[in-house]
Amino acid sequence: MEKSLKEQQNKFKAQNFTSDLAVKASYIVSQILAKKMKPFADGEIIKECLTAVAEIGFPDKKDIISKISLSRFTIRRKIEDLSENISATLCKRIKKFEYCSLALDESCDISDTSQLAVFVRRIDSSFNITEELGSLIPMTGTTTFTIN
Repeated sequence: MEKSLKEQQNKFKAQNFTSDLAVKASYIVSQILAKKMKPFADGEIIKECLTAVAEIGFPDKKDIISKISLSRFTIRRKIEDLSENISATLCKRIKKFEYCSLALDESCDISDTSQLAVFVRRIDSSFNITEELGSLIPMTGTTTFTIN
């Protein structure tokens, strides 16, 4: 009975480990899609590609890939989770700043859309200066400014 119990426990641990891998993989793919500014629906194509590769090269790992959720809704939720985590981390760091400032810059993205980049610069008690991108906001309308 003890051997049977240990086997059952190992099965649950293996399933939990597989689920953890699938969730981690889902976050990694979501992060890559966000960084490359690709449509969230591309996650489904990526899963199809991974499944095809697994069938050929890693048939024993195919079940892990089948559990990775890469629907556009899941990708959106994962990217929102990542964004909230980054914002929370930045807020925690801001509270520890000795001095800080905001820097604004305008640039164009790949589709020629003007973007407002908001940077946070900080100085800590050891006078270490760091700069992080706080937000990237698409600008609409005219982005030129004239003084009469």
